[in-house]
Amino acid sequence: MLLESLQPSRSYNADLFRCPDIALEIASLLGPSSLLRLALTSHEAYDFIIPCHLYRHVTIHHNTPETVIHDFFDALFKCGAAHYIQTFSLKVPRLPSLRARNGGLRGLSFDVFALLLETHCLRRLLVHDSYNLFSEQPALPMVLCDFSHLADVDLRRVSVDQLCGLSEMRPIRRFRLEAMQSFDIGSDVAGYQEIRALLWKSRETLEFISFSSLILRFIFLRDGGTPPACHDSSNTTWPRVLTLRLSDCNCDDWRMDLSGTFPFVTEFHSPPTFTFAREHSNQAFLLALTRVRGPEGLFRLLSDAENKIEEAWVDDYFPYGQPYNFSSYFSPTLATLSIAINASLGHVGNSLVTLSSLCCAVPRLQRLELRLSAGKTRFIEYIAAISPALYSFQLVQLTVTWSYNYGGHGPLRPAGGQAQVFKEIPSNMPSLQLLTVHVWSERRGNVHWVWKGKGRDQEFCLKELTNSEEEHRLAYDWDL
Repeated sequence: MLLESLQPSRSYNADLFRCPDIALEIASLLGPSSLLRLALTSHEAYDFIIPCHLYRHVTIHHNTPETVIHDFFDALFKCGAAHYIQTFSLKVPRLPSLRARNGGLRGLSFDVFALLLETHCLRRLLVHDSYNLFSEQPALPMVLCDFSHLADVDLRRVSVDQLCGLSEMRPIRRFRLEAMQSFDIGSDVAGYQEIRALLWKSRETLEFISFSSLILRFIFLRDGGTPPACHDSSNTTWPRVLTLRLSDCNCDDWRMDLSGTFPFVTEFHSPPTFTFAREHSNQAFLLALTRVRGPEGLFRLLSDAENKIEEAWVDDYFPYGQPYNFSSYFSPTLATLSIAINASLGHVGNSLVTLSSLCCAVPRLQRLELRLSAGKTRFIEYIAAISPALYSFQLVQLTVTWSYNYGGHGPLRPAGGQAQVFKEIPSNMPSLQLLTVHVWSERRGNVHWVWKGKGRDQEFCLKELTNSEEEHRLAYDWDL
């Protein structure tokens, strides 16, 4: 029956895939599952899609067995698909060390290195454990210099002293580094020079910069520029950068004219200390921001400067027992907010007052994330207690994140009457379209519950996930 149903489309498929431009446009719009189904409809479709398009975007997840990963790499090499990979993401928090396989020394880092030597179309690279990868394959940074189309580099858990050779890369568009804490600044000097040189080379192309756990005074020089010694540092600007993230960076003794260096930034993640925000030269930079993440005090400065940000992520916890005038932090036009509250059943009254005052201060809020943290407080009971205050918001999206660091004995997953607590939230908030609940504990790991609104009836279906990787997949493969 399946073959008969596909029979009428064979001639159409043959004609379609004889027009490379049209076929390429269609293939670019489809995900892996759809591409695979299309490849099975005709020989022409199969030859066009495999290997050239099916493996454009390759992601290795942390929960994938190592044997499966090795077999997958072998298949990529065998069919020649490695040549056409455009996006490679290695989402493994800790890479396994080299081990003997089939009588030879071969580990995951070896496979990754061999894969990158084969591909010539790479546009984006993401590595979660850059330290172990670069330790076992120290020549890898030099390999990156050979990619003519590589525009997005995202290296996490990387040691600055491993970045030698990075400056030889071609100009890039997106640059993200999450460094490991280093106590030997002397050994990192060369690495910081590599970062500065790549930034300088990419000053006409960079649109996104994200640094974490780096020392800013070693990257952005005191006069605002970051050029190598052979260049003039006057009037240095990155005119295309729209996003600048400097969370968890060390900004001691850091002085910079952000208004002149990054004149068009609209999204900014601040370091823990923000003395730079008090500089008169940076007032224009602050006024241009629409999306901000940073400490509580930064938002008060933004409010004093009459900045009307649209999205805010406050890093600090608002402790219970303290009244807050949220109108001195946020503009009434704020649309998205992520806020952390120290939660406790013994202080529900304070939480209700906090949420009520927040609702009055930001009446146009559409998306709210509550990051709650407490000791042995029962999560379900606390949510039930504060729910009445949430009903005053006209939210489209609500996210609740609960973190606690004890073993506990109560069930994390909602069951029976407990699940009813969450179902009552969307039923009392007609505007709500998406409710996400994320529970994390050091002992139990992650649990996610997702409700997605469907039509006017606001019917919510429960999707329970057990780790963030599955949540990520769900976001892209949601069956509407």
